[in-house]
Amino acid sequence: MIRALHDVPEGFSIRADVCVIGSGSGGGVAAGLLAEGGREVVLLEEGPHVPGSAMTQREDQMYPLLYRDG
Repeated sequence: MIRALHDVPEGFSIRADVCVIGSGSGGGVAAGLLAEGGREVVLLEEGPHVPGSAMTQREDQMYPLLYRDG
């Protein structure tokens, strides 16, 4: 499930064994391995969800979209 902060209803809560902050620098791999090991995992991201359909092969378009400092 992917939720943006503005879409989270008031009073929403979630329980997990592990919260991984960021999917970069190995966070996604760590989250995947923990989930495969049976843990309930939440991945917390700073930026918006960017669907695959929005991806291009152009660095000048993707860097500002995917990275905090472009």
